[in-house]
Amino acid sequence: MNKLKQNPVFSALLALFILLFIGGIVYFFMLQEEVDKQKKAVKSAESQLNAALSLQPAPTQANLDAAKANVEALTKALEARVDSTYGNKPDMLKVEAPTNGTQMLFQLRAYSNEFAQVAKRTIPVEFTDEQIEKKKAAGEPIPSTSIPENFAFGFSRYIDSGKPPADSDVAIINQQKEILTYILRKLFNTRPKGIVSISRAPVEVTSLMEAPQQTGNRRTPNTASDGMKKDEFRIGVETAAVEGAVETLPFKIVFTGYTENLRSFLKQIEEFEVPLVVRAVEVVPLESSVSSTASTTKTDQQDIFSLFGGVPEKEETEESAEPEREPIVAENVSEFTVVLEYISVDLTKDEASSNQAMLDGEEAY
Repeated sequence: MNKLKQNPVFSALLALFILLFIGGIVYFFMLQEEVDKQKKAVKSAESQLNAALSLQPAPTQANLDAAKANVEALTKALEARVDSTYGNKPDMLKVEAPTNGTQMLFQLRAYSNEFAQVAKRTIPVEFTDEQIEKKKAAGEPIPSTSIPENFAFGFSRYIDSGKPPADSDVAIINQQKEILTYILRKLFNTRPKGIVSISRAPVEVTSLMEAPQQTGNRRTPNTASDGMKKDEFRIGVETAAVEGAVETLPFKIVFTGYTENLRSFLKQIEEFEVPLVVRAVEVVPLESSVSSTASTTKTDQQDIFSLFGGVPEKEETEESAEPEREPIVAENVSEFTVVLEYISVDLTKDEASSNQAMLDGEEAY
């Protein structure tokens, strides 16, 4: 201590170095804490980058450019499709219609007979080729899509009565027939279990073309007093029709089958070969196509062999293995109701652009 007092300069320097050393240690730990934070941030950024690069497609600049080009191409295709709807009709509707009601009635009968035969030839989707071959080998009847007896496919008003439509209605009825022909072909492509009903909008009854009565925000449904047949209906407020600009023809298709049938049918409609828009879809599950068995004691009715007149199952012994069980969960057969509208734009493109400009001007005002 005396030496420190005798050398004040040395003592001051020593004290300064000690303070600097302590300050350096403190600063080191402060920097170390900051480094740890930066390391965690880098690891987080790396994990986010790896996650982004693992996406398919990865959000690289090349993929972004490709996506942008795809969007531009789809936009142009959509614009071309919209332009083609102005005042135009699909090729199938450009076919010349019959000249009178009698010819139209003959065509409706031919249309009904054609699809009745198609139904007989259509095997429901639940049957595999192997099952069909076994049925053929056993001499059993081949299953087909079921339809109601004397089914008119939407035109019972004429086919059942044998009364031809008025000459003034022939053009629109022919158009409905051609559209239903397209719809039914797409439906039979899905191999449904059965067709329950095919309905169209009536064009023959004057009272049906008038505006329906309204109660609040709902429209009063049609009744038998309206003169409608069982396969005629009128669409409600969900219609896309616009007076003087857009005309529509609604159709209602009710069929039974599986989700696969509905999905395939809607996918075909969405191809937009014909300007058809799905307005409503309703699904009502029916009985399960595969029943479950949980009991180990079988009666004649529970035994699948007894149900089909086969050889009864042998009695089980105490040493027999646990009986096999059928699947408990199976997809249900459902009834699907699909409401479609055929859309026809009466305006030309120039008229539509003019109307849109007027609307834009009113909004600006």
